[in-house]
Amino acid sequence: MENQIVTKQVMLIFDEFSFSDSLLVLLAAEGYQVILARNEEQVYDELLSDPKPDLVLLEVQLNTIKILQIIQSVQPRIPVIVMAEPSLLNLALEIKEEFGAWEAVVKPLDFTVLRELLQHALGGSPKAA
Repeated sequence: MENQIVTKQVMLIFDEFSFSDSLLVLLAAEGYQVILARNEEQVYDELLSDPKPDLVLLEVQLNTIKILQIIQSVQPRIPVIVMAEPSLLNLALEIKEEFGAWEAVVKPLDFTVLRELLQHALGGSPKAA
């Protein structure tokens, strides 16, 4: 049986798609398959899809708590990295503690740091045999 290369999937959950578009391009260039979601329904559908996302990048927004509750109920072990504007970093850190998010980071993102976080959270490169 031959080895299949499986591309790791990252789900981006953002209010502002202009920012997520540039992040999508950077992640795709790194070899990740990227899924965009904007609301609770899209998040729920993607978490139930096949293949399921391997990691979530979540921007702090009005419905962050609801989205995290959905993630915990459908796919409780998925790593979540919470991103926030500098003025919302304390909230992001509280969310990290309360919901067990993998990490909380401040925007604008340093892509070198994000790359390292993704590799660490996903256990290596974007592609696995």
